[in-house]
Amino acid sequence: KMQRFLASSRVANFLAGSNLISFRLINLFHLLMLVVTLSHIMACAAGLVAKVESPIANTWVWVWATETERVNQDQCRQQGVIDGWLSEGEELFENAAHWQGCYSASRLYSAALYWAGKSLTSTGHGDIVPTNNTEQSACVIAMLIGGGIWAYAIGSICALANRQTARV
Repeated sequence: KMQRFLASSRVANFLAGSNLISFRLINLFHLLMLVVTLSHIMACAAGLVAKVESPIANTWVWVWATETERVNQDQCRQQGVIDGWLSEGEELFENAAHWQGCYSASRLYSAALYWAGKSLTSTGHGDIVPTNNTEQSACVIAMLIGGGIWAYAIGSICALANRQTARV
């Protein structure tokens, strides 16, 4: 909504014409909002892809939960039995995206947003990786779209910087 508000020509012309905010700053804010919005969409897609996988599928969430978050599977199993989403003798799902109460949703979103930011800016470290074909396909699509948006943002920033130095 904020990007749509600032994108309206009357508001942008008023701000740029009144010398309150330069047109370059408005453009930089638009680029920032574009990158943040795309990162959010990519993070939500990463969580969704893991959630729609079968409960017995191996996903990036299991690797993240057991290695990064150090979720103890025995404690998680006990908590699942107590909370009623897991039967007494039932095995814990391999797909940690289906675990309930073992980690917070905000920590999972934070990890997915971390992956999205790394993938979007092409700095990927390999600590959160796709582990099955569905995740790999979704990552390829996300990287292609993200790479194009990132190239557009960098190109626009360079064009803005070039215009500024040309006038000085």
